Amino acid sequence: MIRLVTIIVLIFLAPAKAELNYTEFQSFDRQDPEMGSAALNGYLQGMHWANFSVREQTGTELYCKPENLTVNIENLRGGMKLYVEKEPELATAAVGKVVLAGLQLLFPCE
Repeated sequence: MIRLVTIIVLIFLAPAKAELNYTEFQSFDRQDPEMGSAALNGYLQGMHWANFSVREQTGTELYCKPENLTVNIENLRGGMKLYVEKEPELATAAVGKVVLAGLQLLFPCE
């Protein structure tokens, strides 16, 4: 019983980390590019729907991708890399923030 209580207490004391930062993600992506691409695809789909929702609710957009253009994972990786080179402090930011920043760099709203 004491062992069970100790395990439960340790679980709750362990720091929770919900998302990798950009540098950690880069390391993960180099080790398993297929999984990295799948993760970025998930982020991209989430950003697409967030952009759609914001546009529907407010009339503004998070980023302004031309309708006839499809963003692929390599474009997204390039935008993320360019933004982190431009703003080095984003290397320790959550991947989701860097994904959005990369999309905003590639597709700015005028």
